Order: sequence, then C-alpha cells, then structure tokens
Amino acid sequence: MEGLIIHTVAINRQGELKHFEIPLSNNAKFITGLWYKVRLITDAESGVVTELKSRSPYQPEVIIGELSLSSNQREGVFYFGKIILDNANYGLLDYTGGVFRVNNYSHAKFPQSLKVKVDADTAIVHGYIHDNWGVISGRNVRYEIDLYIYQQLKEKP
Repeated sequence: MEGLIIHTVAINRQGELKHFEIPLSNNAKFITGLWYKVRLITDAESGVVTELKSRSPYQPEVIIGELSLSSNQREGVFYFGKIILDNANYGLLDYTGGVFRVNNYSHAKFPQSLKVKVDADTAIVHGYIHDNWGVISGRNVRYEIDLYIYQQLKEKP
C-alpha cells in the first residue's frame, strides 16, 4: 500500500533558510519518492528572474534553491538536491512526430527515486530549503514549494 504526504513551504525573503518538519504516517515502512512543485506568489512583471536569456534557443535552468531532508533515526542527510524551476527546454529538440516515441520522461518531471527505510522510531522528516531565487533576482521573491513525499505503508492487521 502506498501513501502520499504533501507539505508546503513558503519563502518570503532573499536568501532565506527555512527549516521545517514533515510528520510521517505511523505505519510508514519506506520513503519511496520525492517530487516538488514551485508556485510563484510575487508578481512576475516586477523584475523576478523566471528565465535567463541567451543567444541560443536553449534556456539555462533557474536554480531556485537547495533542499535537504534528514531523518531523526539516521545520522546523515538522506536527500540533498537543487530545486529547479520548470525546465523551458522540454520538447526543444523533440522530434516525436513519428520518428521517436513520446515518453513521459521526455515531457515531465517524475518523482526522484528514493528508497529510505523508516521504522517506528522515525515519526518526522526534518528538512530545510535555502533560497537562491531571491539572490539571483536581487530582491525578495515570494513563492511556495509543495513537497510530495511518497511512502510505502505497512499493511494494517
């Protein structure tokens, strides 16, 4: 049986470091996936960087910040990665009109594959998000990040 936890983290200031805790289900066995979605709250017309211009049609990714997750049961961090704005390059060189098959991985982000074992001692996932978007924009950028944590649950007797 699988479960999903959705947790929203709001960032309001340039370079903000936001700590948070996500409670897990009491019958969680493994954390099996991680996915995120970024929602801009600040008005995009007010000079917020949402894409970087270059001479080629390829757009470099806008790195919004860094995400770190850890468990109170383990000593180290079990996930660390960059949070990236939706990639504008999806479909840039997409020749799917009969030449290549359309695959999900060529058109959308999928949950990051994880296999983190948890047991009754783990009730909370600790994490932090460090803002980079406000730093590259040179101003306070308000946005929210929805974290989706997929978990494998033990069958209830």
